[in-house]
Amino acid sequence: MTVGCALPLALLTATPAAADPANPDCYTSTPSGGIVYVCGTEGGEDEGDDGNGNGGGDGGGEPACDLSLVDNFIGATDRYCEGENACWVNNPPFEYPDPESWPEDPPSEGAVYVYKECVGPDGEIVFSDYTWEGGEEGPSLEELAQQAYGALHAPAFSLSFSPPGETLIFLDTWWWAEGAHDGEIVGSAALGVVAVGTPDRLEVDPGDGSGVLSCPVTVAESDACAHTYQRSSDGYPARARLVYDVHFEQNGAPFELPGLPDTLESPWEGAAVPVNESQATVVR
Repeated sequence: MTVGCALPLALLTATPAAADPANPDCYTSTPSGGIVYVCGTEGGEDEGDDGNGNGGGDGGGEPACDLSLVDNFIGATDRYCEGENACWVNNPPFEYPDPESWPEDPPSEGAVYVYKECVGPDGEIVFSDYTWEGGEEGPSLEELAQQAYGALHAPAFSLSFSPPGETLIFLDTWWWAEGAHDGEIVGSAALGVVAVGTPDRLEVDPGDGSGVLSCPVTVAESDACAHTYQRSSDGYPARARLVYDVHFEQNGAPFELPGLPDTLESPWEGAAVPVNESQATVVR
């Protein structure tokens, strides 16, 4: 683990002196009592950056983000893309936060605790904090996203219907996912990367050959998801599943990469549905 002297940096417009961490003229006090490092070069110093924080060379194509969004941050030692977000890092930093706020051990040998800031395509800051960077070669962002997707699971549920136990022809049968919830689902993190599922729909196959219904995510008895059987049966093999839209976040900042999954489907859950021809009065 590498240590040093860190501080949150500021976006400055004055022309700074040459970068020299040992030069006391490179530091100035803020009205709030903080310390700002003001030496460095605005923009241009990372010419040839390939958008992945590797710098130099022919770059191998256009970066995935707009790195000009972070050109003017004084003291940035690295600029790179995380999905569509443009990020800069001060490494090593010049002032540490409160030791009680430090995270657990570094994720890999040689990792450095740095100050990092990421800006979204709209120019809004989506991440600004201290974090671990560098160290031994670890999994790529895509690999972490795939790991996070593997840790994302839809809630368990049972397929319920009303009238309960037995329904009737020509009468609306209501469906819902008993035991599920209609909120977002979040998988466990893979080095700060998580997959987030947003409920999209409840798919119900009534089992009578009529096809799959696409309903709002329904987790309690209501008429939001309904089907009318036209013929009686001792038990139609009905089934249902929950479908989620999926996106990915790293340290709270959304990102996109080509080829990542964007949908999660729960396993099908089944129920036998007896359908009677009797025209009895049904009370729900």
